[in-house]
Amino acid sequence: MYKINNKKNNKGKMITQINIINLDGYVMHTKNKYFIIEGEKVTDIKVINKTLINSVVTEIVEKKFKKLIKELTELFISDDDSEGSMNEVLNRIEKFRQEIKNKYRAYLKEEELKLMGNKLKKLQMEAKRRQEELINYQLENTLGRSR
Repeated sequence: MYKINNKKNNKGKMITQINIINLDGYVMHTKNKYFIIEGEKVTDIKVINKTLINSVVTEIVEKKFKKLIKELTELFISDDDSEGSMNEVLNRIEKFRQEIKNKYRAYLKEEELKLMGNKLKKLQMEAKRRQEELINYQLENTLGRSR
């Protein structure tokens, strides 16, 4: 485990630390196999500063949220008006909620959580409404033809 030195004479230089392992913080993983810092290969970086953690996690969550919104809009607009597509929308919303709850809640601010929660509730209500409409439409068509 390494720590980047902040003292004036050695600013930006890495020093080896053993006691950092027990510190609370957010572990940043890399998309590649490792980060390269001063020629050293570093696989994970633990961020300890609360404001830095908040900004990093907020950026990660916003990217995932925008991607989710894009996917959900495509499912809403799709020509496949089946009950299965609305079930998929509801499942993705619940999966995202659980991911936020389990991984990122400790690092995000309350107002950010409320804002995302409200948007997700609105999408969830719309998906449930469309699902009920599809079920009612299917029931009307099947009941009318059974005579």
